[in-house]
Amino acid sequence: MPAPSYFEGTGQLQNRSYDFNDQEIKVLLKDGHCLPIGEASDQLDRHFLEKQVTKYYHFYPKR
Repeated sequence: MPAPSYFEGTGQLQNRSYDFNDQEIKVLLKDGHCLPIGEASDQLDRHFLEKQVTKYYHFYPKR
């Protein structure tokens, strides 16, 4: 007997790690100064943080 169709579906989620238009992340240094995260770390640049990630999913009952 097949499962009803309302127990099955697909979709997608989109997320950004950070939105620079909202607020700026600052890093507090040991000397008390604050720097924007892009200046404080060479590993986290603006393009990396603003990149949109899309995840796709499919759900269905276990058989």
